[in-house]
Amino acid sequence: MRHRLAIPLLALGLLAGCAPAAKSLGVDDAWARPAEAGSTSAVYFRLQNGPQADMLIGVESAAGRAMIHRTIHEADGIVRMEHQRQIDLPANAQVVFEPGGLHIMLLDLASDLAVGDSLEFRLLFKEHAPIDVQASVRQP
Repeated sequence: MRHRLAIPLLALGLLAGCAPAAKSLGVDDAWARPAEAGSTSAVYFRLQNGPQADMLIGVESAAGRAMIHRTIHEADGIVRMEHQRQIDLPANAQVVFEPGGLHIMLLDLASDLAVGDSLEFRLLFKEHAPIDVQASVRQP
């Protein structure tokens, strides 16, 4: 009787070991606006967080000085950009960087960004290892 119970329990344990790992941080649909050298551009993407809450604390890019910004729409119709020191990333949540909202601002571009080009940037997190992202340059 003991052996009949042991085999199903062993099989269950083996199956549990085959379960997919919890999804970690991921980035998709990264793109940037075209711009000329010396000017500014913006980068947009979707950031999917895994099972642990984290915080986006910075961004780096050889394309230009990079900062996390949020577009603020004032009651009087004025639109302005506000630097964000950090972005909270709740567990299992998606944070969208999109025109009119959160975005990465690239200042003092090192070279032209033309449609069809690509650029790399690195996202820095409080807990998670940095993520290197490739963005395509395209029209909005």
